[in-house]
Amino acid sequence: MKGCAIYFLFFVLAVSSSAQIKGRVYNNTQSFPIEGAWIVLDNGRSAFSDSKGEFVIQDSRGFDERLQVQIIMVGYVSWSFVGQKSDFPDNISLQENNESLSPLEIVEGPAVVFGSDQWNVGDFTWDKNGDLLLMVYAAEERWKRQEDAKRTLFNGAGILRVVQDSALRHQQYRLYPIPELAESFYDQFPGEVIVKGYNRHFMLRDDQLYFVPDSVMKRQIEPVVDTLSNSEFVMTDFQSTYPAFDYYLASNKGWRSLYHIEDEKEMELFRSEYKYLGPREKVEAYQFQLDTGIDKEIVAAYMRGFPNSQYHSPIYAPLMVMGDTVLVLDHLHNKGFRFLKNGSPLDQFPIEYHQLKGYGKWMGKVWRDVKSHSLYTAYKKNGRVIIFLIQQKSNAQKELQTLEHPFVERIRVRDDQIFYIYRPFESSQKRYLYSEKIKS
Repeated sequence: MKGCAIYFLFFVLAVSSSAQIKGRVYNNTQSFPIEGAWIVLDNGRSAFSDSKGEFVIQDSRGFDERLQVQIIMVGYVSWSFVGQKSDFPDNISLQENNESLSPLEIVEGPAVVFGSDQWNVGDFTWDKNGDLLLMVYAAEERWKRQEDAKRTLFNGAGILRVVQDSALRHQQYRLYPIPELAESFYDQFPGEVIVKGYNRHFMLRDDQLYFVPDSVMKRQIEPVVDTLSNSEFVMTDFQSTYPAFDYYLASNKGWRSLYHIEDEKEMELFRSEYKYLGPREKVEAYQFQLDTGIDKEIVAAYMRGFPNSQYHSPIYAPLMVMGDTVLVLDHLHNKGFRFLKNGSPLDQFPIEYHQLKGYGKWMGKVWRDVKSHSLYTAYKKNGRVIIFLIQQKSNAQKELQTLEHPFVERIRVRDDQIFYIYRPFESSQKRYLYSEKIKS
């Protein structure tokens, strides 16, 4: 009986051990453990090595079954294993690749915040902890369909987290590969890091990259503009193809409109498309109205492809939560509006920073420094970007500086720094992340 119990215990331990992939990752020259290496199995399961370099991943395959394992760590050459589970090594050494990264350093400049001989920078953002997140990639995907012509897609892309220890002047890097072509960060949902892929969206949370279903993305994420409190949000029904939308205050009690924006001139053209439908198409539009409740004139505009015509342009009227108030900048009607968080209107004022003469073309964007709440906009002339401070008290604008580099991309502002992506013209340098300190 005792022998049977010992045999049963041995059997349980053996089964438990076979249900795992485990090992230790260390530096090949100095033999110290590597923390933060990402171990990925071919079935999608993954884990990061701990401070001892050790990792454990649950895997139910038997010892004689084949598997593939990849270990990725920034600053090291990627390591791969293909073979039987029983042959997977307990100790894995990674070879250093120190030439692939440049140090993170923000100085008055222009200065390189991040550059790599291995990767391009396609986009960047910050998480709620203030860590810099870079979308790095190997190459741009050549589009094959007409509908992809306006999209820049990145092949071999991943999210690179840069953790800066200012006390020790040391950086830690962690890479999260994106499992399909990537386009950009989706930065309209506060507090979350979301990637817009070719066909899907992904969310980075708790050191894992999760697939976000379309039903969740379209119903629970895209309508959210900002957070007012733990249970109250600003939502929108904005659609880039439709010449009107609303901002709403949403809570457990329901939604109520905060501000309605409509391009009246375009809406008249939009709804007039119904007149140009044939008899059969008019019947189809009317039947669609009966089935869905959507006005037949709106249906007709989409049937005739009006949103793709030269007469349509998306409305740009951003909403920003500025401390205790909510600010709406209605560029279509050249007005700004302030509200209390409960929706009560405070005031309205004219805006003209988007209609200045002699500076070139307005870039159609307002940036907010999340730390100082300062607002900035920009004009582009002959490839040069001119930055303006929007003076909120006087509702005017102040010219600050012209960026040092021409033809920059993906401008963002944070902590009195202007960040952008740039690759010198006719150089072999990949696309780097640069910064310039804002001049007062």
